[in-house]
Amino acid sequence: MEHEVDYDKIATKAIIFTLLSERKIGPKLLGIFAEYRLEEYIQGDGLTYEELSNPNTSIAVAKHLAKLHSLQLPIEKRITIFKETKRYLSEKSQEESSKISELISSFNLMDELEWLTNKLESMKLSVVFSHNNLNASNIRIENNNKFCMEDRIVFLGFSRCSYNYRAYDIAEYFFQWCIDCPKNPFHVEINYKRYPNLEQQLLFIRTYLTWSCWPINERNNPSNMEDHLLNELKVLRLASHLISISRTEDYSKKYFNYLDFIKARIERYFYEKKKFLQE
Repeated sequence: MEHEVDYDKIATKAIIFTLLSERKIGPKLLGIFAEYRLEEYIQGDGLTYEELSNPNTSIAVAKHLAKLHSLQLPIEKRITIFKETKRYLSEKSQEESSKISELISSFNLMDELEWLTNKLESMKLSVVFSHNNLNASNIRIENNNKFCMEDRIVFLGFSRCSYNYRAYDIAEYFFQWCIDCPKNPFHVEINYKRYPNLEQQLLFIRTYLTWSCWPINERNNPSNMEDHLLNELKVLRLASHLISISRTEDYSKKYFNYLDFIKARIERYFYEKKKFLQE
């Protein structure tokens, strides 16, 4: 049977990646085809903990993320990442003798996703165009010292981009500070002592809010104040951890201990959920 081409999906991707390229938020777009796209090659590795925690880098990433989140794209502004995760959990839970299905069952993740989805919808949080996969490997610093740090930052890996709650990307970015892979690329550990402290969070958030572009009638909205965004982060950290299980295939290509990594994030989800409910 001949493969059916989804031309609407191709057109949507063409619009998104063209705008990202024109605004220098993502790599230069060289071409889009039915099954793939051709992008500029960005030399370099993903950011290390030392680079992530550098104030200049944090400021540059905040400005770059503010530009991304300020985009108004001609696509439907609906959040799909939670439905996609629910579909993933449902499919994986049906697998027999699967370690992923065991995790889903033992932690009642379908129920947790339902609770979290309802909680987020009840809070009426700000929704923006989001990256949705802002891990350290998708943030690059171009090797060109002629430009300032802000102009050298490039985001990669936009295949999951869509509209989402604005604090989701920030929560995932802050979590990246905790990932530790010292010498063995097949073993990753999570060190929560590295999570940005309040001062580091505020440096990022204040920069982000300063560089965000809103309609005039939204600029004095209480939701665009730093305290409000800090509160958004508390619940979106839960989403960042819970959604991570649907990324297991991504991690399995890179890390030997990806199941341990996912389990650690789920356990952290429950730890932070308990704190969130006590506040």
